[in-house]
Amino acid sequence: MAAALARPLVRWDAVHFVDIAAGGHHFEQQFAFFPGLPLLARALAAPAVAAGVLCRSAALPLAGIVVANASFVAAAVALHRLSLAVLQDRRAARAAAMLFCVNPAGIFMSSVYTESPFALLTFVGMLAMVRGNRLVAAMSWSLATAVRANGILAAGFFVWDAVHPFARQHRSMVSEQPDAATQMQAAAHCALDMLGAAATIAPFVGFQALGWHQFCGSAASPRPWCSRPLPSIYAFVQEHYWDNGFLRYFTPQQAPNFVLAAPIVAISVAGIAHFARQNPAAVLTLGLESSSSAAVLVRLPFVVLWATMLVLCVTSMNVQVIIRFFTSVPAMFWFLGEAVAAHARGRRLSVPVRAALLYFVLYPLAGAVLFSRFLPPA
Repeated sequence: MAAALARPLVRWDAVHFVDIAAGGHHFEQQFAFFPGLPLLARALAAPAVAAGVLCRSAALPLAGIVVANASFVAAAVALHRLSLAVLQDRRAARAAAMLFCVNPAGIFMSSVYTESPFALLTFVGMLAMVRGNRLVAAMSWSLATAVRANGILAAGFFVWDAVHPFARQHRSMVSEQPDAATQMQAAAHCALDMLGAAATIAPFVGFQALGWHQFCGSAASPRPWCSRPLPSIYAFVQEHYWDNGFLRYFTPQQAPNFVLAAPIVAISVAGIAHFARQNPAAVLTLGLESSSSAAVLVRLPFVVLWATMLVLCVTSMNVQVIIRFFTSVPAMFWFLGEAVAAHARGRRLSVPVRAALLYFVLYPLAGAVLFSRFLPPA
């Protein structure tokens, strides 16, 4: 009975996560999926299996579903708090969190997928970073990287913090006349940021080392990628099994997937362009232009992350995954949330924003049906 209830939510990548939770990473193609979620599902299922309440085949997918849905709720709360800290606008923060709750990838947030736990860990790390707590940020983003490979992009926030410190006390520190003590503090600040970036990337490197040991170091017949200058099993699997690579997805056969991705791409282009028009000097100089306000400097790295992920998705990935890939991009929810907040204050919504909001409300219903039938996008 329990297995039958979980079955509609175990589709596409969820099948791989459940298999890995049951038996670990045995096959090369499984190294496209990071171990964080399978390990957590296995740990959560273990007591029920040991007590004989559920069989292993039922307990693992149910545990994964529990993790995903609990993380989804917690991620909405974390996004709301992050939005309050960055936007300083209660209406916009509430609207952004609500849009996250009805985002087009809703079915993936409730299935045995990494989107919900990854969004939770990403938002918690971002909130900690904005508050100046780099230790919590590093710990949270390190766990996020253990869940999804693109967690390594969060290391860029530490690079940003080394140049534009998030904490107010550090911003005042660097604005003072430099002396020996100040320079030492700045050097220590940068060193801690680099350690934080290293901690964020470490799980990715460790996972690649595990793959190398399994298929290169102790294998009788090493795989072709073993002899590469940077022998990354993840990069090889994405290229060889999922056909990822620069412009490799630009074929006539993939046109329907570009159509599926078009709404999120359009929203992203509009949101990034809107921020750039409002803050041209800050965007062009990456905040080095001296008149950039603290509010702009706090928000700019989130927009840079948004733009980076947009370029990666459109040029080098299976483009349809952008629907779920962008569930961890707060700037997208802020763009629409601020439009909703402005409407609540009496401003009319533009036609494109109305279309985007309608897409957010209606597409999750279609996505749930498609997902349960093993139909794209996945």
